Amino acid sequence: MFLRGGRVVLRPQLNWIEIVAAACGSRSRTGRSALYKAVGGDPAAVTSETVFAAAQSGDEVALEVVDRVVVRIAPVLALLGTVLNPEMIVIGGGVADAGDLLVPRLERQLSILIDDDAL
Repeated sequence: MFLRGGRVVLRPQLNWIEIVAAACGSRSRTGRSALYKAVGGDPAAVTSETVFAAAQSGDEVALEVVDRVVVRIAPVLALLGTVLNPEMIVIGGGVADAGDLLVPRLERQLSILIDDDAL
C-alpha cells in the first residue's frame, strides 16, 4: 500500500504459484482441472485471466484459487475501509474484469471480518 497523488494505492503481492499449488492439492484434482490444462501444468504460467476464465466455467480448482485470493484481499480492504472510511474502493488490474465472480465473494468475506454493530 502506498500513496500516489493523494490516493492510496494497494498492491497486494499474490504468489500465484503458491496459491495454485495449495488449491490443486491432489494429482487427481489437477488432472481434470481446466485451469491446470490451460497453463500446461505449469503454475508459473497462471495469470489472473486464466484463473478467472476457468472459474467462470465452473472449474473447481480455479474457484478455490479465487476463494483463496479473496481471503487474502478482504482483510486489507477491511482495514482500508475502517481506517480511511473511503466512499469507494476501486479494484483494478487483472481482477477488475471478474467483478461478477469476485464481488459476491468479497462481500461475503468482508461481512465475516467486519462487525457493523461495532462501528
